[in-house]
Amino acid sequence: MFYFSLLEEPSIIPWIIFSFVSILIVIFYRHNIFLLCTFLCVFCFSVAVVNSSLRTTKLLSTKLDIPLKRVNIEGVIDKLYPLEVGNRVVLRVTKLRTQGSENFKVPKIIQLTVRTNSENLVVGNQILMYADIHPISKTLFPNKYDFSRHSYFNSIDANGFAVSNVKVINAPQEPSFSYYLEYLRNKIYHFLIRALGAREGKVAAALMIGEQRAVHEGILEDMRKSGLSHILSVSGVHLSLVSIICFFSVRFALSNFVRFAQRYNIKKIAAVISFVSTLFYLLISGMQIATLRSFIMVSFIIIAVLLDREDDSKRSLCFAALLILIFMPESIFHPGFQMSFSAVLGLVASYEIYMKYVGSRITKNRGVISKIKLYFFGVAFSSLVAGLSTAMFIVYHFNNYSHYSVLGNLAAAPIVSLLIMPGVVLTFLLMPFGIPEPGLFVLDLGIKAMLKTAQYVGSIPGSVSLLPTIPSYILIIFVIGFLWITLWDRKWRLLGVAPIALSLLLICTLRFPSLIIDAKYKSILLKDNSTLLKIGGQNRYSSWYNNQWLNLTNTNYVKKIYIKNKDYKFSKNSCDVDIEFYNPRKNLHNLKSIKINNGKQEIAITEEDLNKNGSYFVYLDPNNIKYEYSINQNAKRPWS
Repeated sequence: MFYFSLLEEPSIIPWIIFSFVSILIVIFYRHNIFLLCTFLCVFCFSVAVVNSSLRTTKLLSTKLDIPLKRVNIEGVIDKLYPLEVGNRVVLRVTKLRTQGSENFKVPKIIQLTVRTNSENLVVGNQILMYADIHPISKTLFPNKYDFSRHSYFNSIDANGFAVSNVKVINAPQEPSFSYYLEYLRNKIYHFLIRALGAREGKVAAALMIGEQRAVHEGILEDMRKSGLSHILSVSGVHLSLVSIICFFSVRFALSNFVRFAQRYNIKKIAAVISFVSTLFYLLISGMQIATLRSFIMVSFIIIAVLLDREDDSKRSLCFAALLILIFMPESIFHPGFQMSFSAVLGLVASYEIYMKYVGSRITKNRGVISKIKLYFFGVAFSSLVAGLSTAMFIVYHFNNYSHYSVLGNLAAAPIVSLLIMPGVVLTFLLMPFGIPEPGLFVLDLGIKAMLKTAQYVGSIPGSVSLLPTIPSYILIIFVIGFLWITLWDRKWRLLGVAPIALSLLLICTLRFPSLIIDAKYKSILLKDNSTLLKIGGQNRYSSWYNNQWLNLTNTNYVKKIYIKNKDYKFSKNSCDVDIEFYNPRKNLHNLKSIKINNGKQEIAITEEDLNKNGSYFVYLDPNNIKYEYSINQNAKRPWS
């Protein structure tokens, strides 16, 4: 995190020297505990900075620096992501032609949204089209996710959308393993849509191949409100269930062959087959960070089985984090990384407490009822712990929290464990033989039950609370307390409660912005109780932006305020706000400047400020007007 927080790219020479000197001190003074621990930390810190810098340098590319209209683009499809309407194409550019003679940096990889004539596209196609492309968006709002950094480490140099039909020039040439993998994923996606219909088929695609971009917005909203949205993202839970189902199914099947079971170790055979099945699911599901974490941990368990050893969950979790951060250090900022590791770390740390005070009492009676009770108590406890462990990260990234997530997970867990994931495994097994119907039947039954559960829990009044945007320092305070509690085993672990409590108290002091000055649409968004008044800007804007505005201001709907003159004035919280527009036209009111005065203080924000600093959050107060903006102009990083 230190490396990514720097404003300029550091020189790695001093850090290489630090790492070399520190490791020498560790070797020669290894009997001195203080020096050993101190310089071992210095060594790890220095190596992490060097590794992150090398990763950044390796991905250095040419980013588009100006927007371009109706560009003639020719390229090869590297990746293809289905959307609710159309596809998102990651295109490796071979030719790019413009009508003018502008001087611009030619991007190598462009991510394009294709709405029409995209059904028959496959990875590897060489295509030709006209498109509008623009530079990668930076941080859109203060204290929010940095899209430019995300795109940089995914090797995306520009975004855009097709403005013409797509013409396929050549079929895939020299197919590689990644081509066959993407082709198989695309084939499975279209098969599921045909077999289960658009609604359930897209949910099945999210569960089987990790393609959740095409899932209907209404379903996503229900899943978010009920705290079940993590189910649609292939994560550690899915991969672990696949591994467990394969392991016990194979072991049970082989145990029926008595002579074979007596001659060979069927436990180890089941472990190997489970490993292969898990690896296949990891590849076909898109290799998300959470599934990588789970695969590494499952691999440790399987290796322990093969070596007749016991696996330490906390050690395997730390090794998984270390391995992922070595190869993808930028993933530390990814919500999937943070929530996956925090949930598992919370579960591992609380397992002994659960077994001591709950599990041991239930397991005294070995009857069927006690096993059922143990299962449901385990689901409730794990849902509670995972929910509490990830709550701060959910609030930080998404500014909302589902109050009934434990209830939703308690109801959905048996459906996922007993219907959905067995249906996924059975469908995968039967598809090569052309008889996937039994697996699809079970899968479809589970998906419908899960969606009904999500719809019911999400419809409960007050199911979701919106919270203000949380600064990064509050999350860091929480993480310090959380790690202190979960990594230690002694009683002093309880000291971690203090920073966690402090982070919660700091959240209580936060408030929603009184108004947002949006840099993209040049609009003023004014909070008026449960309504968000949109003043100026374009009449048409994306629904995604609309939802972002509502969440960031805790309002219910946007109301357009029509402007007749160049000036617009209003008062809010004892502050006078004077907005000036350029000559307004019918559908466009470009912001020129905004002045805010409370009698003691006056601030002025111009269009130039918006272009330079991004969107503004303004907090109106009779005594002190505060504001913050999204882009740090002092940052000179490759992705900034």
